[in-house]
Amino acid sequence: MARKCKCGCLAELPPIKECTDRLSECRFASFKCIAAYEKAKREAKEAKAIKKRNTDLRKKVKANPKAKALEAAQLLARISRADDDGYCTCVTCGHVGKWNEGFDGGHFIAKGNCSYWMLDPRNIWPQCKSCNGNGMKFGNKEADYTLFMIDEFGREFVDRMKSMEKTIIRRSSVVYDEFISVTHKEINEHKKRIGV
Repeated sequence: MARKCKCGCLAELPPIKECTDRLSECRFASFKCIAAYEKAKREAKEAKAIKKRNTDLRKKVKANPKAKALEAAQLLARISRADDDGYCTCVTCGHVGKWNEGFDGGHFIAKGNCSYWMLDPRNIWPQCKSCNGNGMKFGNKEADYTLFMIDEFGREFVDRMKSMEKTIIRRSSVVYDEFISVTHKEINEHKKRIGV
């Protein structure tokens, strides 16, 4: 089987035993082939570097501290209210399951309506996905959640939460980052407690 030039020009090279010069031993037909091969190699390396840079920039742009803080708060709500075996109870239907399987951190005051209560742990409790999703919008789960909150905190506190429902708080990314850092420390402590 004939050897082909390394640069991809499809020029056939003699077998290694018959090579008389260093050029064909290295699998190149000519000096132009070496230059073309090196150029293609350099361009591929530059393209890879550009792709990596663009990927890093996209990750930087996509970084949303508010969303990450919200995710951390919901995770903390589930894991902190789980027992030592990792099971938690849905506050609206009573379903018991693993804190990380089929459970959300459900908000009593919806996170889209109120930035004031959005990250407050008293507003976020474990809910199974069916209760937290359509159950809160179209079912009677909001009434069950309200009864749970009244039992847990009292009518006065729930009324105060409802009255502050439209209160807006502007948080900087520094505040969100600090919240994420503190919350992740608490989450790690609970993971150790549960044995995850």
